[in-house]
Amino acid sequence: MKKILLTNILTLIVLYTQASNSSQPATEENPIDRTSYIVNPSFEDNMNGWESELLDTQTNTSFTKKAGDVYLEKWTGSGAVGDGYAKQTITNLPVGIYQLTASAQNYTESSTSKKNTGAYIFAGEKKETIYTPNDYSVTFTNITGDVEIGFIADKATGNWIAVDNFRLYQIGNLSTEELLAEVKSMIEEIEGRNTANSMMSNTAANALKDALDNAKLLNTNSTEEEFQAAVKTLQSADNAALESAEEYAALLNKIKETEATVGEDYETKEGGATLKQEIDKAYELAGNADATSADLESEIEILEKAALTFCIANATPGSGIAPKVTATNQYVATGATEALMRATMTGS
Repeated sequence: MKKILLTNILTLIVLYTQASNSSQPATEENPIDRTSYIVNPSFEDNMNGWESELLDTQTNTSFTKKAGDVYLEKWTGSGAVGDGYAKQTITNLPVGIYQLTASAQNYTESSTSKKNTGAYIFAGEKKETIYTPNDYSVTFTNITGDVEIGFIADKATGNWIAVDNFRLYQIGNLSTEELLAEVKSMIEEIEGRNTANSMMSNTAANALKDALDNAKLLNTNSTEEEFQAAVKTLQSADNAALESAEEYAALLNKIKETEATVGEDYETKEGGATLKQEIDKAYELAGNADATSADLESEIEILEKAALTFCIANATPGSGIAPKVTATNQYVATGATEALMRATMTGS
């Protein structure tokens, strides 16, 4: 009985301590350790919790900044390692200002002091360039509770990249006024891109408008949960709007590319009338806000085939459009399934 009672008391003490720590204001001098929000932060459970490409786990001691037994690396004996990444999305993170730190390198073994390029640690849209073996940090503000973190190599110029020991600290809190300022800045950025004035689907445009209107309703009486929900919705709607605008732009670019390829007088040539019909159809679809993503993608393919058919029909030997092949000697054995010939070719 005493043992059970003591266990319960200890549990209450732990819970009280955790609650007290979480309620204390976070500062750079007194940060709150939030590393527990990262799954497998030092790769001791191999790649559990991480999405990775072109990076391997390693257990040797060559990486001087490693912690524990396992780290991630990519190595090549000569040249540059190029690309690779390891990333994960942290969820349910309290609103605040954070510092993500990791041990990493983008190293050239033949020139150890060289400042290489192309490798970073990142949190959301913030990133820090990696050079020689060291701890690297990036500071970011989190409102939604979700943030993608990790290590990325994009044409990294070193011959050996490595990363280990991710740590996450909350170094600041956000007042309601600061939250409102962050949301206002986000709204201004979205509206400043003129995304709302770009051609996109009605579905995407309406969702973005509703999300912007909802975010503008936030005020000093809004709760942290209401801020998080509104910003998540706004980010999602903004991403969908950008994607939709890119799909419409891709079709319009394909139309312009096709017209440039076939020339201004294409309607007077063989198959010109048919191609004109397809171009007109594509223009109509590019201005139809009720078109689906599948409709737009399909029209691009149809237009490509129509343009190819037109070019083949109007190809002139030796013009650079299609080569002319003339057989000078043919050798075909009886019953053969393949033929050999000697030929000359003009054109390109």
